[in-house]
Amino acid sequence: SKNRFELESFMQRIDWAGYIDATVCASDVHDPKPHPESARLALQRLGCEASRSLFIGDSVFDIRCGADAGLATVAVSYGAASKDALQEEEPTVLLDTPQALLEWALRTTDTLTCPGKSN
Repeated sequence: SKNRFELESFMQRIDWAGYIDATVCASDVHDPKPHPESARLALQRLGCEASRSLFIGDSVFDIRCGADAGLATVAVSYGAASKDALQEEEPTVLLDTPQALLEWALRTTDTLTCPGKSN
């Protein structure tokens, strides 16, 4: 949802930015979230197929964007939206804590990640 300036400012403040293979921000697309254009552009930039990818988000718009792009969706209820609002979107998975997300990812992502990308 951030524009390019906001995204670049954020990326300078995180010590794990080197693990990010591609970014997409609102100013990269004509139709921002919840439209699926940003998720499709991310897939294109990463060279990944929707069937081998997932969209993790903390808002209703995130879950709609990912689902409409054909991605599995992982809703995290410790961010912008309430758990009830996220549940109404019928995500593939709904997780309540960062620890639960990490544990789920460690069990699951080996079947989803794109070959040749940092995991």
